[in-house]
Amino acid sequence: MAGDPRPSPRVEAFEISTPPENTENGGCLGRNKHFWECDGAADGVLVRRWDRGAARARLAKMAVGVVVMLVVTLVVVITTIFLLLEKKPGLRLEPDLGEDELVWFRSADDLGRVTAALTTFLRAYDDQVNSGANMKDCAPYAPPLEGETCFFKTNLLGRSCQRENSWGYDKGSPCVMITFDKEVSAGWVPDVYTDLDELPPEMPLELRIYITNVTRDNRGLIPEMVWVSCAPEDPSDQAHLGAVEYSPWRGFPKYYFPIRSEPAYLAPIVAVQFLKPATRRPMTVECRAWSKNMVYSLAEGYGVVRFHLTLD
Repeated sequence: MAGDPRPSPRVEAFEISTPPENTENGGCLGRNKHFWECDGAADGVLVRRWDRGAARARLAKMAVGVVVMLVVTLVVVITTIFLLLEKKPGLRLEPDLGEDELVWFRSADDLGRVTAALTTFLRAYDDQVNSGANMKDCAPYAPPLEGETCFFKTNLLGRSCQRENSWGYDKGSPCVMITFDKEVSAGWVPDVYTDLDELPPEMPLELRIYITNVTRDNRGLIPEMVWVSCAPEDPSDQAHLGAVEYSPWRGFPKYYFPIRSEPAYLAPIVAVQFLKPATRRPMTVECRAWSKNMVYSLAEGYGVVRFHLTLD
C-alpha cells in the first residue's frame, strides 16, 4: 500500500515436504512455483517455505522431457543407420558385355562374343550342381533346411535358351538372364504378395492378369514368388519387341532367399527370351522385379535393369 510506513519484510527460507497447515488462515500468501510464502512472526518476517515435493515434481517433469528428446534422437539415428545398412535387391543382367548395350549383328564374331559370355556365366551353376556340398533340389513343399543351399539347374531355362541353341541368338530370338547380384543383395528377403488385392496398380496389366490366372489354377493361392516383367521403355515399341517368354518361372521362387554371399550359393535365374523382335529398330528394354518390399533405383541397379536391344 502506498505510504505504508512498515519496512519491507525479511525473507527466511525453510524446507518442508508438505504444504504448511492452515494456509488460508495462517497468513500464507499463496504458492509461488515450488514454495509457499507465509507471514511470519510479529517482527514482519516473510517466511518462504520451500515445497520439496513440488520441486521434485518439477525436476521429474524436466527429466522426462529430456529423456523423450534423447529417445526420439536415438530412434532417428538408428533408423538412418538401418536405412543405410539395409540390404537392397540388386539385379544383374547377363550377358555382361561390359557396356550398356546388348547388340547382335549377323556375324560370327558377334554371336561368339555373346554366347561365350553366357556360357562362362552359367558354367558356375553346372559346377554347383555337381559339387554335392549341402546342395538341395528345392521346391515350394521342400524348402532348404538350415545349412542347405538350393541349387539351380540350367536345364530348366527352356529349350531355346541353351548353349546348344546359341541361346537363341542365331535364330533372331535372343535370350538374356536376369539374376541377383549376391554381393549387393546378401541378406535380402522378399516380402512376397499373398493376396491379389496387394498387387500394385503400377504393375503391368499383363503381369497382373498372369498372376490372377496362375492363382486360380493354384486353388486360389498366389505362388510365393518375386515376379518379373520386361517391357520396352517406349510403349510404342511393344509391337516391335513382340512376344516375351520367361523360364523356368515368371520370377524367383521364395525358397531361394535370403540371398547369401558365400561361394556355394548361386542366385536363381530367370531367362527372358524375345521371340521375334523387329530388326533394325533400336529399343530400350526395362526388366523389373516385383515384391511388396522391392526397392527401385536404376542408377544403383536396385529392382530394375535396363538395356538396349538392337538386331541388324
